[in-house]
Amino acid sequence: MIWRDAWEDAPGVVVMSEHGVQQGKLHAVVLALRLDALPAAATLTNEHGAQVRVRLPRDVDPFSINTRIPLTVEVTT
Repeated sequence: MIWRDAWEDAPGVVVMSEHGVQQGKLHAVVLALRLDALPAAATLTNEHGAQVRVRLPRDVDPFSINTRIPLTVEVTT
């Protein structure tokens, strides 16, 4: 499943996960960040329109690709 902070324009945050939200976590197989500065949280939407707000880890670089990162879900809509 692919989650993005933007579908119309170039995304700043892209998450690829094998599953959706499980036990309050979105387990990212790949977390790609294309941001100048890392925000504390991001709202992501999947291709089916489901939305989640996740906390971004502080130990990743703002412009990077990371693997196997569990993201804590704050809100699911």
